[in-house]
Amino acid sequence: MRDFLTVIFIFLATTIFGNMASPYHQGTKTSTVISSKDINILSENIDIKINKEFNSAYFKIEYNISTDIEGTQIPLLFIAEKYKNGFKVWVDDLEVKTLDIPKEYTSIKDSPFDKFSESLKVADQSENIESITIHWSSGFRDVYYFNDLKYFETSLTKGEHKIRVEYSASPWVSRWGLVNKYSFDYSLAPAKFWKSFGKLNVKIDFENYSDEITTNLGETKNRVKDNKVLYSFNELPADSIKIAFTPEIKGFAKTLADINPSNLALASIIILFLFHVFILFWKKEKITTRYNLLLSLIISFVPFMVFILSYKFIASSVGEHKTVMINYYSNIENTIFYPILFIPYFFLMIIISIIIKIIIKKRKIS
Repeated sequence: MRDFLTVIFIFLATTIFGNMASPYHQGTKTSTVISSKDINILSENIDIKINKEFNSAYFKIEYNISTDIEGTQIPLLFIAEKYKNGFKVWVDDLEVKTLDIPKEYTSIKDSPFDKFSESLKVADQSENIESITIHWSSGFRDVYYFNDLKYFETSLTKGEHKIRVEYSASPWVSRWGLVNKYSFDYSLAPAKFWKSFGKLNVKIDFENYSDEITTNLGETKNRVKDNKVLYSFNELPADSIKIAFTPEIKGFAKTLADINPSNLALASIIILFLFHVFILFWKKEKITTRYNLLLSLIISFVPFMVFILSYKFIASSVGEHKTVMINYYSNIENTIFYPILFIPYFFLMIIISIIIKIIIKKRKIS
């Protein structure tokens, strides 16, 4: 009986999710720079400030570089998608214009970008175009062909220079489970191909945010002050930086979530099933098909309402953080699946009723 009910609710979940949009919303995709072989990156300083709603983060990244080549050159390439309010770059505090690599360049060979050959490789010989693969901490992977990237051209003297990048980012949102899970991703993978790796400093400012935020950067090396942390590394700590926040479910909604509405629905129908069987024994021959039908209609309907109303209560508790799953599970229209449970349940109880009557008759005869 319990296995049958489990299959019913799994079918309900699968059918609902089959009509849903993707449960993952990809946010801003940015990474550390792709460096020319003429450039030494002495340090990268990443300053991230998260707003109080955790729906936007301001990135300010400074690269201290040095070069032995003098004159006009393309020192860095950028991966930047879905950023907000512009993607700005300064060289020695003078703003420069970022450009898309012209589509006419189908290879870095014999082009102004040939000094990026250490980072950009031909992955597929049939396409014969260089690319770089970025693995995001959320489990996604993107392949960027070199003419998908951004660049700037500037005149540099020999020696050290400072390049600053600023932009606003949107969070990635995972809609699996009961509450949305938010994160900001920043890939460090291109740094593996730098001519040299100096020091990496990461400062995260969530001063305006009161809930708990986690990172994948390990223990905090130095707490600047409340809600501001600073990490320092002499080598890459991970392929990407992930700053994450998961809203907390509180009160009775947390109790419901811990028990799981599916388990509540299963428990309710098992209890009502036993009650139904008890009624059949109690009433004995007096149970008619019509009476059985009425009981079956009520008992098979209750678990659907327990399932839906439990999710509806959790949804009202988490508010704007509710997932797509909760929206679908708490929809009263899901009662259209009611016949899937009612029909087999009704015929099961008819069979049990007949068996009970046979048992009672045998007892009378004996």
